[in-house]
Amino acid sequence: MTDGHSGAAVGANPARRPIIIHYHLFKNAGTSVDAILQRNFGARWTSREYPPRSTPDAARGFLAANPHIIALSSHTLPLPPPDIPDAEILPILFIRHPLDRLKSAYLFERDQTVETEGSRLAR
Repeated sequence: MTDGHSGAAVGANPARRPIIIHYHLFKNAGTSVDAILQRNFGARWTSREYPPRSTPDAARGFLAANPHIIALSSHTLPLPPPDIPDAEILPILFIRHPLDRLKSAYLFERDQTVETEGSRLAR
């Protein structure tokens, strides 16, 4: 049964825009996930960072203003995923074993060629 005007089924939910949000936690396989998202979605993927103490809905305005974006990666967007009425948010989050993550972070910082607090501590 349709509504008689648009041909849409009566009682059907309108299509919701799927948006993948990749929460890129440091040393949790995030760079590999970013590469996969970029390869598969091209210009419809982006990476964006948010200021400290942002709310989980910090991405709402950006995603509403950029409807072509269907995949977003962020190191700094806090959980839970933002509430966007016309979107279905599909979060991706990898959690690595803490000791494996610590070793990976140490090796990464130790081999840095820039002078940061982390690289100095690791060396």
